[in-house]
Amino acid sequence: MRLTLSNGRRVTIVAEELDGIWLPDRLQISVRASLSGKAMLETLIHELLHAELHQLNEAEVDRTAKSIARLVCLLQKQGRRKSK
Repeated sequence: MRLTLSNGRRVTIVAEELDGIWLPDRLQISVRASLSGKAMLETLIHELLHAELHQLNEAEVDRTAKSIARLVCLLQKQGRRKSK
């Protein structure tokens, strides 16, 4: 899958054995294909943060990715409850 970042760079997202990794020399995000749900969302957000905001350290990226993924999952659950 190809994705254009907010800074205009085009990156590729591919399946990987690791949960995820940002490969700046290839402009590629690799994620483990067997991840699903919240784990996949969190990993994709984590690696996109590395790609977009390379000045953040690992702890900042990890904390932010977890917070965003948690919020998205909560909003999704609320949306399902309202539609019932």
